[in-house]
Amino acid sequence: MKITHWLMITCLVVMILPLVAFAALFGLLQSYDEREGLAEYMDVMKRLSEVEQVIETPSLYHIQPQEKFQVVSRVADHSLKITLYRADGVQVFTSMENKLLPSMFRVNPEQLYENLYKLEQSHDTYTLKKPVFEKGTLIGFYEVTMVREKWLNAFQYRTYIVIGCAVLFFIALYGAALFVIQRKLNLPMKQLMRQMTAFARNELVPDISRSSKDEMGTLIAHFYDMREQVGQARAQISAEQQERDYMVASLSHDLKTPLTSIRAYAESLQQDKQVTADEKKEYFGIMLDKIGYMQQMLDDLATYTALRSTENGDGQEQVLVDGEELFDMLFSGYDAVCAQRGIHLDIRNEVAGVYPFHAKQMMRLVDNLMGNAIRYTPHGKTIWLGAFSENQPLPEWLFPAFVDRVQAWRGNALVLLVQNEGEEIEPQHIEKLFQPFYQADMARTKSRNGGASGLGLSIAKMIAERHGGSIGVWSAAAHGTLLACRFSYEQGSDREDE
Repeated sequence: MKITHWLMITCLVVMILPLVAFAALFGLLQSYDEREGLAEYMDVMKRLSEVEQVIETPSLYHIQPQEKFQVVSRVADHSLKITLYRADGVQVFTSMENKLLPSMFRVNPEQLYENLYKLEQSHDTYTLKKPVFEKGTLIGFYEVTMVREKWLNAFQYRTYIVIGCAVLFFIALYGAALFVIQRKLNLPMKQLMRQMTAFARNELVPDISRSSKDEMGTLIAHFYDMREQVGQARAQISAEQQERDYMVASLSHDLKTPLTSIRAYAESLQQDKQVTADEKKEYFGIMLDKIGYMQQMLDDLATYTALRSTENGDGQEQVLVDGEELFDMLFSGYDAVCAQRGIHLDIRNEVAGVYPFHAKQMMRLVDNLMGNAIRYTPHGKTIWLGAFSENQPLPEWLFPAFVDRVQAWRGNALVLLVQNEGEEIEPQHIEKLFQPFYQADMARTKSRNGGASGLGLSIAKMIAERHGGSIGVWSAAAHGTLLACRFSYEQGSDREDE
């Protein structure tokens, strides 16, 4: 239930429930008063019957000494007042004398005729007034006033009970309302505030129950979603920071060696006058190789940083290009390099149709994969380079150990394959192969083709992912290694027509 609806219902309950309780209590008291009133009426009539037997004596309604009224005084008490009047209104006796009035007080006779034979009931008394006759002649009146002592005591007791019950009822009602408000609003709000404070301080506290479907539950759920997103962002930033620190450390280490060599050769050329022309030529060649290696490393680092940025890595520069022409261009230029190293190169391009590619990035992708294959291919061995559309089968030169796994991994996608004969890559190295600056065999890598920056495969993986694809590695003893990229594009007739 929504908190607004719940608050409205709570307000209605707090306003209506006291009225209902008072109405119920009033009904109970009225019913009780009716039962007690009937019993009291029977007691009063019994008592009046006993008193009337005494005060209806005609001799009492004459002026006479007070001693003659002792029989009347005996039936009267503090709760029963008896007053006797003559027919002309003169008071002849009262059981409760009023010192402010004369003993022979006289009232208007017309007042004595009012409400005769009627038992009048007030809040605290019963009053009965009747005439007295002697031989058919009116000789006087008597008025009996009886205090409702029992009823007054009960009324006072009930008043205390009602006040006490009302106080307890209001305490219970508003206590329950405060408890529900505390449980429904204050407690979750305080818990959420503690969660926010702990989150801001990067502390751990127990989670709040999110079973509630009201606004507080929604707010708590949104906070946890936000906390999860911020936590992921923090973890990503931390990972990027660690990666950046690792890259800086690796870059510093990798640049230190060639810089040391360049410095040593430069100092030799500057100080040693015994260096021959051939040695100078050799020194300059080594220095140029070292400078080229550092330039390549910095170029790879710039490319890697650009690909990691959101501005340059969103794929907005991809355009539709003819697949066959693109891959013909990408595969050209490696024959001479392989021939210089005594490596056989087999190229296959079976791509047809139009695809969205970033040509410059694809050139870098193929160059990095081929550079890695050339560095690890021994003299006299073979490198296979090929690209195949979705409807083209895998080539027959694929190593038998890789065919089934590559086919299952490829699915219905365009694939780029770079396979070379050489040593097997250990499984523990394959898992880390695409990490920045990771090289399975640092010494051997640096000795081939002027060394490697350690960012080539990382850059290749990022380029493949920027094109909506992925990259995979398979390696087997007695065969070699396969690096493959897949690009999942739907082949459409309208694109082929272009």
